[in-house]
Amino acid sequence: MIPIRTSIEVQEIPGTVIGLIIANVAVFLVQSGLPADLAEQFIQHNALVPARYTQPGFARQQGLDPGNYLPLLTNTFMHAGWLHLLVNMWTLWLFGRPLEERLGAMRFVLFYLVSGAIASLAHLVFNLNSPLPALGASGAIAGILGGYTLLYPRARVFVLAPVLFFPIVFRLPAVAYTAIWFVFQLVSGVAGLFAPENTAGIAWWAHIGGFVAGLALIMVIGVPRRRTREIGLAPVGMREIGGQRPRVLKVGPERRRIRLIGADARRKEKPAVAPSRAMPTTHPPTGAATMAAGQLEVAAAPEAGPDEAFIDTSHETVARTSARRRGPWG
Repeated sequence: MIPIRTSIEVQEIPGTVIGLIIANVAVFLVQSGLPADLAEQFIQHNALVPARYTQPGFARQQGLDPGNYLPLLTNTFMHAGWLHLLVNMWTLWLFGRPLEERLGAMRFVLFYLVSGAIASLAHLVFNLNSPLPALGASGAIAGILGGYTLLYPRARVFVLAPVLFFPIVFRLPAVAYTAIWFVFQLVSGVAGLFAPENTAGIAWWAHIGGFVAGLALIMVIGVPRRRTREIGLAPVGMREIGGQRPRVLKVGPERRRIRLIGADARRKEKPAVAPSRAMPTTHPPTGAATMAAGQLEVAAAPEAGPDEAFIDTSHETVARTSARRRGPWG
């Protein structure tokens, strides 16, 4: 199965991924441009040779330093051929970009290098006496697959696979794709334990170790970055939610009236309603006339807007209050 696309959209330029791809391509070009004898010596000194650390006699015979552990990292920037390089760099491009955007440049580089080193250690443990050099970025990229699986388990991976000699493209959840990939690596790695020694092949246990390392590391350094987003000034007319609105008390000239006006109201003050002709001008009405006049005035009052409220005191209340103060003698 060859992954061709993922459903995760990347908004930022993946500078770290681009830098890693350039570094891998540059090392491969240097390696390919050397003469055959120098290229073999270059690979022997910079690739991972497990017997270098377990057989001191072999290391001295080959001119290798058993105390030099840099090949645990340098081998992750070397490749055996163009196809090996293209497959690894394409996988790094697909799954590394979302991971870099999530982790940031510094944490992504740390994640990549540590995954590659642990993958090399896993290959060393399961191939202690092998004199064959192991090289390739597959272990570090397997760590990226592990981190991608935990961060984006529901992401869709578009996979190209041959079915009866016909290429078919189908979608798989990221967790399903990496699960199938890991099971294939594990079965091949276990089968390789029973293969004859000193036989060339794929470093399956480097893939397994890198994938497990990616799963573990992403739970430690996979916290999302805090992003600061600039927010523009609030438009005029908007007010803070939950804040108290200042209130203005106004008393109309015709009748006692309390008017509450919101501070952000921009509408013009409505004109006061003229007093009804049925209402006497000197003394407030009493009885039924008072009730009728009060209803007439309330009906004629302007409606309150969304930011206004009217509290009216009717003339009937004023009349009753005045009568109580005068008493029966007026």
